[in-house]
Amino acid sequence: MGKKNNDYRQETTKQLKENAGQLKIVLIEWIDSESNNEWQPIEDLSTKLERSYACGFLIQDEKEFMRLTTSIDISTDSCIGTLLIPKKCILGFKTLTTFSRDDVDGNFQILKDFQGRWKTSVPSIEEA
Repeated sequence: MGKKNNDYRQETTKQLKENAGQLKIVLIEWIDSESNNEWQPIEDLSTKLERSYACGFLIQDEKEFMRLTTSIDISTDSCIGTLLIPKKCILGFKTLTTFSRDDVDGNFQILKDFQGRWKTSVPSIEEA
């Protein structure tokens, strides 16, 4: 693994530790890129970029991008399943819930509360 990857990994770990006291679950609306691995006529190619939605723990909020993770281990400040979204592609952003690390007890009550709210109507980004 090169020095650049190692530096990146150290910076990510540092940010996770700095943000470990506050956890945010967010919803991001963004324009996604498209790829295709099949031969097809050029005239049949899509001419419209699609809107995408991503929901997860916000672990990095940088000048040029935001990074979400689907799963986070609070005890080790580690995560799996990350998505980096360039800020130039973001159309909307909403914090769904914020809680401190201390709020997460053995029963995960904060997550149960969040699940209850999720079942109710969550306003679209345009309504927020």
